[in-house]
Amino acid sequence: MKIKRNFVTNSSTTAYVCIVCGETVGAYDSQSMEDCGFMQCENGHELCGSCLPDNIDVMKNEGDYEGKILEKYCTICTLKTITDKDLLSFLQKEGVIERQNEENIIREQFKNYEDIQKCLKRN
Repeated sequence: MKIKRNFVTNSSTTAYVCIVCGETVGAYDSQSMEDCGFMQCENGHELCGSCLPDNIDVMKNEGDYEGKILEKYCTICTLKTITDKDLLSFLQKEGVIERQNEENIIREQFKNYEDIQKCLKRN
C-alpha cells in the first residue's frame, strides 16, 4: 500500500477576485461569496465589499436582491466604474494608443518588470 504524505484529497477552494480593485480572497467550498465579503451582479461582475455600490442597502431593503446585484445597481454595468481592461480596449479600438508602439516605449524606458512596477506604484 502506498501512502502519500502532504497530500489532501477532496479539498476544494476557490478564489474571488474583485473586477474593480483586484482584491483576491480564497475560500473553501463551505464559504459563499457573501461570506467572503463579495457580491456578484447578474452579469457576472464580482465586487469586493469596498467596491460595492453605495446603494447596496437600499437595493436589499427594496427587495431588489435575490442573490445577485441587479444590473441597474452594478457600478460596472452602469459605467460608474470603468475597468482598466475596458478602458485599454476602448483606447486601442479608437486608435488613441497602439499596442506595439506602447510596448516599444516601455521597453525603451525600463530595464525589467521590477522597474516598471516601481514606476506604476509611484504614480
